[in-house]
Amino acid sequence: MNDKLKLLGDMEEKYTENKKELEDLLAVYLLEIKDENDRLVSSLRHNKPLTNSQSEKVETEASTKSERSTIPIAYNNKSVQPSAENSTTYTPPLSNQEQDTLEQSISAKVYALYDQGETIESIARKLDCGKTEVELMLKFNRKNS
Repeated sequence: MNDKLKLLGDMEEKYTENKKELEDLLAVYLLEIKDENDRLVSSLRHNKPLTNSQSEKVETEASTKSERSTIPIAYNNKSVQPSAENSTTYTPPLSNQEQDTLEQSISAKVYALYDQGETIESIARKLDCGKTEVELMLKFNRKNS
């Protein structure tokens, strides 16, 4: 029993260590991304040309984002528009497709007719089923409600 508790304690410690490492890693990534974005925004505001490595990063990011966006991205006094071959267009379904039809189940019809004030005999006649079947459906419905 003690071994199991010790094993559980060790697993919990590892879990908290892994969680802490992940949080730290994500925090570092977020800081790097924030710094990179700040540098990009400041260079765009001051119309400074980006260095080659920064320009390549922006081009790479722009090409991946252009597939999802139609907003032009400007850098180095150039405007990059997503190409027509990369953009995906929505094609609506054809209108001549059949519409699905829904039909109420017998039990739903029984409950609806009963709620409208119909008697058990009239419900059985309208739905062409037995009086006992209607009574059982109603009893099960009351029991489950």
